[in-house]
Amino acid sequence: MLIQRWLSYARPFIKNSVQIAGIYAVGDFTQQKFITKVDKHDYESTKNVMIVGGLVLSPLYILWYNFLDKKVPGTTGRSLIKKIALDQIAAGMFGTCIFFIAMSILEKKENILTECIEKAPTAYVCNTVYWPFVMLAIFKKVPVTYQPVAVACGDFVWSIFLCYYKMKDLHKEEATSLGTQASKSEGVTPNTTGGHSLNRGQVKDS
Repeated sequence: MLIQRWLSYARPFIKNSVQIAGIYAVGDFTQQKFITKVDKHDYESTKNVMIVGGLVLSPLYILWYNFLDKKVPGTTGRSLIKKIALDQIAAGMFGTCIFFIAMSILEKKENILTECIEKAPTAYVCNTVYWPFVMLAIFKKVPVTYQPVAVACGDFVWSIFLCYYKMKDLHKEEATSLGTQASKSEGVTPNTTGGHSLNRGQVKDS
């Protein structure tokens, strides 16, 4: 009896966690494959995104939207505005910060707040442009039981942006490093004033 009660309570968490983890993984794969077009896929990044999506954000989604539906029931215009406003104020910034902090923990960074402080504000601004329209459709048309999954579907697009925004500095560093290595192999070094400078010992053609 106790086990059945626990399973009935845990089943929505397990189901949604698996779905959201998969959506986040596909989002990260998509941005690596088709947006940043990396030469070698970063499976460690995809694994971390899956963990954050499935084990951290998913339970928070379920608890939050159940709470929100009880506190602000209905789908009238006033209710929808309240829900969207509360969702942006509370869940929007909190969820964005949690993503960057949780990823930093998994990446074993010395300061887990640095990336959050640097990137969360801009990500939150983008969040307020994208999510209100998505949440309007979800709150109006989707039953509360399926809202976490509906949010995760919206998160597919959002996760592509988050993963790209999080990794864009790293991709720039890798591109710069590859450019430097290529220049050295050709006997030239990058010049910040534009063009290239000759390495020591290389004779300039007259």
